[in-house]
Amino acid sequence: MSGISIPGVSDKYKTNDLVNSLVEVEKLPLKREQEKLETYKAEQANWRRVNQYMSSLRESTRSLYSFNNPFNERIAESSDERAITATAEREATVETFKIDVEQIATADRFLSGNIDKNTKIPEGTYQFKVGEKTITYRFKGGKISDFSEGLNKRGNGIIKSSIIGVSKDESALLLESLKTGEENKLILENDSLNLAIDLGMVQKIQGEKTPFAQNINKNVAPENKIEIPLPASIKNQTGFAVEFTVTTIPVEDITIAWNNRPTGPELPFPGNIQFQDVVINNEESETTLPPEPPKELRFPVTDSSAIYIKKTDGTIIPLESIPQDNESKLYTINLNEMQDVESILVNNRNTGKQINLEGIAAYNIAANLGYEPLHPVSVAQNAKFRYEGIPMNRPTNEIDDVVPHVKLELHSPTDRTASISIQNDTESAKDALITFVGNYNQLMAELNIVTQNKPEIVDELEYFTEEESEKAMERLGVFQSEFTLKSSKSSLQQIMTNSYLPEDNVDIKTLSQIGIATKTGVSSGTSAAQMRGYMEIDEKKLDEVLKNNMSEIKNLFGYDTNDDKIIDAGIAYKMDQTLLAYVQTGGILALKNSAIEKNISNTETKIERLEVQVANKEAELKRKYGNMESTLNNLESQSNSITNFANQYNKQ
Repeated sequence: MSGISIPGVSDKYKTNDLVNSLVEVEKLPLKREQEKLETYKAEQANWRRVNQYMSSLRESTRSLYSFNNPFNERIAESSDERAITATAEREATVETFKIDVEQIATADRFLSGNIDKNTKIPEGTYQFKVGEKTITYRFKGGKISDFSEGLNKRGNGIIKSSIIGVSKDESALLLESLKTGEENKLILENDSLNLAIDLGMVQKIQGEKTPFAQNINKNVAPENKIEIPLPASIKNQTGFAVEFTVTTIPVEDITIAWNNRPTGPELPFPGNIQFQDVVINNEESETTLPPEPPKELRFPVTDSSAIYIKKTDGTIIPLESIPQDNESKLYTINLNEMQDVESILVNNRNTGKQINLEGIAAYNIAANLGYEPLHPVSVAQNAKFRYEGIPMNRPTNEIDDVVPHVKLELHSPTDRTASISIQNDTESAKDALITFVGNYNQLMAELNIVTQNKPEIVDELEYFTEEESEKAMERLGVFQSEFTLKSSKSSLQQIMTNSYLPEDNVDIKTLSQIGIATKTGVSSGTSAAQMRGYMEIDEKKLDEVLKNNMSEIKNLFGYDTNDDKIIDAGIAYKMDQTLLAYVQTGGILALKNSAIEKNISNTETKIERLEVQVANKEAELKRKYGNMESTLNNLESQSNSITNFANQYNKQ
């Protein structure tokens, strides 16, 4: 090792150089093993590169005959993509059909009137219904922006809210259903409906009402009750409903007066007589009545159940709880859902509340139009279209149940009849074939490089960069003696040029018939590269064959010879089976790599042992030669001392 320095030694006798020389001799076996290790690692890298190229080729090969092979892919083309588009699955039939779009499916989108940007939304439970889905949103009260943001968090893909800036100081609230179709109308319930009315979003529309019970006092005092019979004209009629509004009014609790009343008899004031400034009171009356008994106190009663219906068999059924103090609630009794109703009962057991009924009326449900939006952006409607002249409608614009394995997407009404054409996806098939040929040529190039020691092989690869060419030259001929690689190259070339007969009456039996060959006719002459097994593609010919013979091309790469539903022949199948022997776990390349790994491991162990041996030898040489030079220095020092003594003695 160069640069060895022995502490305490002046190197007067060139001891360091001598130790360096001896250590270098000792390191010769170590250097041999290090060179051997680098050789093994380079060999391993070369095998791994071959494995990578074979694996890539096998992957693209398998894709050509697997269940997901590109030859079964379909594409859909529309003559009016502005109005209608389509996507086709692999199982779709190659065909063309006509579509007329009359209207697209839309969803309810309701806009409020112009409101102040600082509008506050009151606390409440806001309920929204779309189809069979219901969203319940409990809001604590606050800014309209907070209300909108909170509703969106709970929308669950059913409802959406937006704040639209109308002007500097005004905005509008937009509520929209996220589901199209007539069956998915946006229905506002409870506090949501009240809010929509207050914000000018909807208004009530209803059929004609028939009031009744007009001669009955409908203000029910505490601890009182009333019964309001239904008119005979609607009792047994279907399609009718009864509605009324209940308001709760707080009044002085009757238990206060009760608890303050005397329990015994009240005697009249005995009176008095007055003369000038003198007043003489009469004596209190005396009775023989027993002493006043103790008072029986009453306590306030609060009961939210006060509204009932009574059926003809005497059954009493409670309705919703009464509203809070000074608030009102609309009650509706659907006589279709609740039959044999005899009357409405109000049993006010509260001691401090008065219950008032107003607007008692019956109406025909069929004539009740509910609520209508004042500023609709769009309303819920089904898509209407004609398939081959047959009228159809669907609740959504994405329709997958008209043409098997084809999904239609409606965007707008058509101006004229649109044609939808289902065709083979030739571009996907072409891309897969180009990838396959590219991976094949890449593997062929690598096999040529590593199995032959001919520089022209690298020079022919014009697509190589300068750096890639230099590295390829380093690999040139490294596996000249590897029969397995030469054999694999020969097998793959044979597979690419063989003829395959999936059926007796097919026209396409070889790759050259679809424009893939070592000589496609595109270029003149025969190049050395073509002689080494590289494939060329005649794209014009390939495009034509893909357009007209997709099924035959599919069978060329993989087909079933015995009707057992398993591919067992074809170019891709044969190549996959050949490559499998090399790249599978425990295959040829795996065994090669395993053997090299073992050599690398053994060599690394030897290197570690030799490094220790060299280090020990170096330490030993340093010690020996250090001692030697120290002894020589001592002897020289003694010699100098004797000489000096003799010189001094002679001078005397």
